[in-house]
Amino acid sequence: MTAPAAQKLTAMSEKIGKQKLSWPTIAFLTLTPPLAALGIFYWFYTGMFNWGTFILFLLMWTAVGISTTAGYHRLFTHRAYEASWPVRLFFLLFGAASWEASAWRWTMDHHKHHRYVDTERDPYNIKQGFWHAHLWWLFKEREYDHTSALGIEYGKDPLIRFQHKYYYPIAVGIAFVLPAAIAALWGDAFGGFILAGLGVVVINHHFTFSINSFAHWLGRQPYSDKHSARDSHFLAFFNYGEGYHNYHHEFPNDYRNGIRWYHWDPTKWLIRTLHAFGLVKNLKSVSAELIVKRKIAMQQKRMQSAVVNKTPSFAEMAQQMSTLAAEHALAAARKWSELRKEYYELKRQKTAAMRDKIAEVRLRMKSARREFEQMFERYRNLNKSFLKLSEA
Repeated sequence: MTAPAAQKLTAMSEKIGKQKLSWPTIAFLTLTPPLAALGIFYWFYTGMFNWGTFILFLLMWTAVGISTTAGYHRLFTHRAYEASWPVRLFFLLFGAASWEASAWRWTMDHHKHHRYVDTERDPYNIKQGFWHAHLWWLFKEREYDHTSALGIEYGKDPLIRFQHKYYYPIAVGIAFVLPAAIAALWGDAFGGFILAGLGVVVINHHFTFSINSFAHWLGRQPYSDKHSARDSHFLAFFNYGEGYHNYHHEFPNDYRNGIRWYHWDPTKWLIRTLHAFGLVKNLKSVSAELIVKRKIAMQQKRMQSAVVNKTPSFAEMAQQMSTLAAEHALAAARKWSELRKEYYELKRQKTAAMRDKIAEVRLRMKSARREFEQMFERYRNLNKSFLKLSEA
């Protein structure tokens, strides 16, 4: 370890040491990984492996993980959509099994993260170090004022208050007792507990924690560089779509994190499926025009930074041409966005007389989208050309 790294680690340790530590949390987070690893090793190598238990592990992993992303995160914290009580209850039960605190506390922590991102008031501020953001911030006691305006707002749902009151019995029951009891049906209660119970908790912990650490450290920033959040397809794959973190920090109330059809975002797909069955409603999403504005602003910033040291005539020409291309792309995005809004509004009011009008607007919407995609691609190619010239 280099001297600066050692000094930084020492300073962080001293900082943690001055704060009141949460010893139960420290014990849980440091002991569960080796216990799970040893238990799973013993279960596998002593011939107790069972396919039924492994399938149960996958189901529990999915239920707990998706309850954290679709429930704790996008529903309860960001209010990106509204859900019926059975959906909320499911997310609260299996969200408790993540052992990441009650939804009431989780939402308050995450609200502070967005409001004070990258500052001292950010609970998992990446500027205090990778390990602080990933794990160490959990080692200290945190105070929660549930009578504050924020606490009252997040505690309005009686189901959230119920889960908070009985958090530990629910967490033990769903995380450990339930998988052990199910696996006992085929004679593998130990495997159910150690793999589908403790194993799921440990894996879900560190996949969730990776969003607080890796997603503020590695990846792209296509929408903004005013904060440390980054987009990562790799992280999205392991976190049910949460890896598109730069987008999320720019548009936190959007029910989507991956906005393109090919973006891996199972949380978005689940929310859409629940919406199709009438179990959730009022899905919030950002207009294509606003998304394009943010992307163009970032590309303009990078292009300006690249050509600033070139001759004034080149920099001025590059700026003018790029701005003109951006205006064309934004106009196309605005047209597409307006037609899209008109199309879905007509669909909601669908009658036999409107059928032809809906078909016409749908064709115009598709044409506008193709036009926008062509304009935006031209704009991107123009900026790439200027960047290459600036490097020459």
